[in-house]
Amino acid sequence: MTIQAPSQHSCNDYFNRIRDFLASIGITVLLQPLPKKGFFSRTYISNTTIFVSENSDISLGEVLHEAGHIATMPSQFRHLIDGDIEAPEILEAIKQYLDEHFHDQLSCGLEDPTCRAIFQIDDPAATAWSYAAALECGVPTEILFCDHESFGGLKQSREIHHMLSLNAYIGINSLAASGMTCQRTAAKFLGKKPFPHMEKWMQI
Repeated sequence: MTIQAPSQHSCNDYFNRIRDFLASIGITVLLQPLPKKGFFSRTYISNTTIFVSENSDISLGEVLHEAGHIATMPSQFRHLIDGDIEAPEILEAIKQYLDEHFHDQLSCGLEDPTCRAIFQIDDPAATAWSYAAALECGVPTEILFCDHESFGGLKQSREIHHMLSLNAYIGINSLAASGMTCQRTAAKFLGKKPFPHMEKWMQI
């Protein structure tokens, strides 16, 4: 599989589709100078807003990946997002919540949906979410992996995309465990559509 960057015309069209979709689920995309330096050089996330640098080539993969981090974060912690989902303020708030609500290690907190969601906050979940979102937007999923540095190089980008296309990527398990989608086998028995169909786009 060859992963190539889209033309500028296509990039603009895809960006508009992505921005409209994200707005429909409660995530705002603003094209303007970044308020601070973020995890990526061209985007910055704060609460439910993604700032995209107007002075650089837009990385559609970055936009959707950062949207995935916002979407998979439980809503009660989302307001604490300010550039990094692993910021000390977020980790402390999560620790406090778990101290108060997570009591049964054998059940892995399955009785509490927020605990269940917390345990699935990870980079693969955001990647799987971004893949499903690209399909929902009618955007070629290959664009997620054009910026190979975000995924550890060209070879790993190809492997991740291939696993997602086969419904075999680990991030799908994270989304399913937190109730955002269904794995293929579970969906068959539950009478639901499997990933990349999403049961919900924003975490509880």
